[in-house]
Amino acid sequence: MRRLIGGEFEGRANIPGGEFLGDLLPPGKPVSLWAGASSALRVLFRELGLRPGDRVLFPSYLCPSILAPFRQAGVIPDFYRVGGDLVIDTGDLDRRLKEGSGPKAVFFIQYFGFLQPPGVLAYLREAGRRGFVTIEDGVQSLLSGGVFETGHWGLASLRKWLYIDAGVLVGDLSKFPEESAGVQGYSLYRLYKDLGIRAREIYLAGGPGFFEKFYLNMLKKAEKCYSSYITCKKLSYSDRRKLDRGIGWSGIKSLRRENFLLLERLLEGCRQAVPLFSLDSPDICPLGYPVRVGDGLRDQLRGHLARQGIFCPVHWDLGGVVPSRFEESIKLSGEILTIPLDQRYNEEDMEYTAGQVIRFFK
Repeated sequence: MRRLIGGEFEGRANIPGGEFLGDLLPPGKPVSLWAGASSALRVLFRELGLRPGDRVLFPSYLCPSILAPFRQAGVIPDFYRVGGDLVIDTGDLDRRLKEGSGPKAVFFIQYFGFLQPPGVLAYLREAGRRGFVTIEDGVQSLLSGGVFETGHWGLASLRKWLYIDAGVLVGDLSKFPEESAGVQGYSLYRLYKDLGIRAREIYLAGGPGFFEKFYLNMLKKAEKCYSSYITCKKLSYSDRRKLDRGIGWSGIKSLRRENFLLLERLLEGCRQAVPLFSLDSPDICPLGYPVRVGDGLRDQLRGHLARQGIFCPVHWDLGGVVPSRFEESIKLSGEILTIPLDQRYNEEDMEYTAGQVIRFFK
């Protein structure tokens, strides 16, 4: 059996159990499920009634794909400062809120499973009470306690946690749009992804090297389709059934926390890979183990790990995305690397991964 760490989820990531998605979310908040976070975001865009020329505030550190539906509709994205520690600068945000007639909405992110500090969350709640619409991106923090308790609206994506392409929208919709535009692109995305995942499983089971190249090619094509389709399509029946059977969310959270603590211990003496966070609360469920790698070595380390079968995503490439004045965010985007630690992996996998990181720097 080959060792392959990171990359898209396959069926083994869906740990069965008797817990349901609604158990994770704040009671009393309506939830709707869509065909991926892209669909959920477009539904929210329509619900807010945004128009060309409207201004929306975004953090200076974000996934560029978030901006796509706003820019396509002529909405003006503006930015507020997020520090190198990924904490929102409320002073800068306050100044931005007071500019002109104010933004139509404020988008904020809970990064890597670690929620913003209490003071920042209190400020955001106060901004909501002052009439600003707040959108809480919990894509990376779905399983952490306290998520979606601050914003008027919440967004999540199950494909970051499971082999289920569900976009989650938390908030009370006035209507449920369904459109056909872009459905073909979504269908191609699912086809390419399913073919890629199946080829990955064959390769992991000892299949010939052809399957490795095939699944990587299929997943690359899938991502291209995912970023381009424009539908507000609801979650498919097959994916909804997977959720209705129940998922072992508590087990997933426990395994991820164990792997984080293990990586933290194993990499404690590796000063070249500096962790961004520490697991200091039982409510936290980490998305991965994000580290900063300076001296221009991030991409070299990433390449080394990929050659050893360890695929580490970069969250995110901000080249040309945010204004140059956000130097901390741009610098972080060139140094950050997220080491996989999800529920598919055990202690042996984490020891192998940490060993390869240490080996690179020796």
